[in-house]
Amino acid sequence: MLTLPYLKVGYLTAPPADDPIAPHKHWERSQFILNHTELQQVNDSESAPVKANALVEKAKRFIKVADTWESLDGWLDAIRLVYTIFARGKTDVLAGIITG
Repeated sequence: MLTLPYLKVGYLTAPPADDPIAPHKHWERSQFILNHTELQQVNDSESAPVKANALVEKAKRFIKVADTWESLDGWLDAIRLVYTIFARGKTDVLAGIITG
């Protein structure tokens, strides 16, 4: 079941944006959304995406930690789906399904 208009919505723990190699005690748990092209961090105070990383180019370079193994499986499945569709040049089809 898709959480339209996004493929995946949930929480991940990540280092601060300005210090990707910060000690784990400084990492923050934030809400992220995955659409057909980007993994975006949501600003809790505004409930709007504030930082976007192109999925294929940057998202796999930064460490993010899921809360549970089940959550990890869900994120990996969603990211693999987007990557596969992107690699096959069909992002417009996925975008049409999601934005509908």
